Amino acid sequence: MKQQPEFQLEMQGFSGIIRTAQTSASTLAEPNQINLYRRSTVANLNSTTTFLLKPTHKNFRDLEGQTFGRLTVIHFAGRKGTRNQPHWMCRCECSTVRLIMTELLLSGHSKSCGCLRYERVAIKNSTHGMSRTPEYKIWRNMLTRCLNEDDPHYVYYGKRGITVCDSWRTFENFYADMGDRPTPTHSIDRINNDGNYEPSNCRWATKREQANNRRVTKIITFKGQSKSVSDWAREVNLEPSTLMTRLGKYGWTIEKALTTPLQVNQYK
Repeated sequence: MKQQPEFQLEMQGFSGIIRTAQTSASTLAEPNQINLYRRSTVANLNSTTTFLLKPTHKNFRDLEGQTFGRLTVIHFAGRKGTRNQPHWMCRCECSTVRLIMTELLLSGHSKSCGCLRYERVAIKNSTHGMSRTPEYKIWRNMLTRCLNEDDPHYVYYGKRGITVCDSWRTFENFYADMGDRPTPTHSIDRINNDGNYEPSNCRWATKREQANNRRVTKIITFKGQSKSVSDWAREVNLEPSTLMTRLGKYGWTIEKALTTPLQVNQYK
């Protein structure tokens, strides 16, 4: 049997022999798959590992040997996925090896094999032990709608200039000021709808109480009492929409709108 030619190769500190059926070493310049048979002195590695030769065009960004957070790039691993994106084999500080896309490394989205995220979650859970409580979820949602531009509710909060005070960026401070919500029907409410989330402007409130405090809530004063449209409608046994129609569309006085019983064809 004819013996295959052998070519010596040094790659990222690991020496070995390339065995190929090609008769010329010039074929190594092509981006073809090769097998690198590592020396047995290299620890914790399989006896054979597949490598891909790196592209040589000017737009290719060579990340080999660079460090991103806890990740160190070992070698180029070819183009993969539906978008044919370049990938790199990376080793984390915890010794885990992962295949990671170039753009995730450069953008900072990948800084570890995943161990960093788990550690952060563990620290967060061990700090106050309340990450599964309703109060923690309310606090987290409050931060998201005020600070995260990608949140669908940001337009109603952060974009309006509403933010969270510095002290409440930490859950422990938020909880120390607000405490437990009184009942499951209570959630956080800003007393001044144009104000920020801060101790002097927030309370626990029911949905009804919050509805009365919305920017669109109309307050009606009658016989010395000031109440929202919803509260007056409930008191006189009318629908809020009916009361608003009487006051707005038909221009009734407050007294007539509140004291006239609901009748069929009353607006004709």
